[in-house]
Amino acid sequence: MKTEEKILQSALRLFSEKGYEATKLSEIAEMVGIKTPSLYKHFKNKEEIFSSCVEHFYMKMYKFRNETGLPGKYIEESTGSFFEKTSLEEIKEYALKLFTYYSEDETASSFRKMIAIERYKNEEINEKYGDIFLGEVLFYQEKIFTDLIEKGIFIDISPRLLSLKFYSPVLFLLQYADGKHGSMDECRKILSDSVDDFCCRYMVKENEKR
Repeated sequence: MKTEEKILQSALRLFSEKGYEATKLSEIAEMVGIKTPSLYKHFKNKEEIFSSCVEHFYMKMYKFRNETGLPGKYIEESTGSFFEKTSLEEIKEYALKLFTYYSEDETASSFRKMIAIERYKNEEINEKYGDIFLGEVLFYQEKIFTDLIEKGIFIDISPRLLSLKFYSPVLFLLQYADGKHGSMDECRKILSDSVDDFCCRYMVKENEKR
């Protein structure tokens, strides 16, 4: 791993544990195993490290989507092939992959916790949290459900409503797991049951399809 990536990973870990404001550059350098002045060979200041952490998270997210075959951020042409033979198990697999990535991937988990801590202290970070974990996710999933409704796979109701109902349990269970209220296995079971109920309510039944 290159020094720059080590700096970002160490910064994310510290930001997620102590918060952005409370983390010192000297602590990041110590975790990386370099002297503080050496940080300036890679980043001008802590603000640039934070901005690079955001970019690093996005790059990891796109890589995750590519490796797992999930549609990308701009999905106008990609949902058709991904959900061509949509089934309950496929929808469930998508939800579990999303939950597992955000809860267990070191970069995604640390970034999510860091930005959740700081959103109440910094308006700019709060906007970034809203963009990444609320606005963008709902926009992304709304387009998926729009496509699925047009294909006659889900009933014809608001795609935004479907995306809210689908994503809310994922977001809740991430916080539930963070608080150590339940094991990861328990959270996956709850999520699996939630998707079962979601699909039972909103997927078009086989005998109702034309």
